[in-house]
Amino acid sequence: MKPLVSVGKESFINDIINYAGCVNIYNDVQKPYFIVNKEDVLLKNPDLIVCIKDMDIAYDIEKFWKPYTFIKAVSRNNIF
Repeated sequence: MKPLVSVGKESFINDIINYAGCVNIYNDVQKPYFIVNKEDVLLKNPDLIVCIKDMDIAYDIEKFWKPYTFIKAVSRNNIF
């Protein structure tokens, strides 16, 4: 399984998130991209999870997050 990767403050995707009026849960990280662990994402309890799938991804992202119904993104069906 590939590691989870997120975007930090130095990514143009962070700029897009801000432009859309949202807040990146990792906007305090001074890197463009970095590996995160699932437990940290669960602790941050995001409202929305956006996944960019590549062709050789080893898991279905919806099945990956589905068991964690206590986080807002999952309970509100906000995984894209």
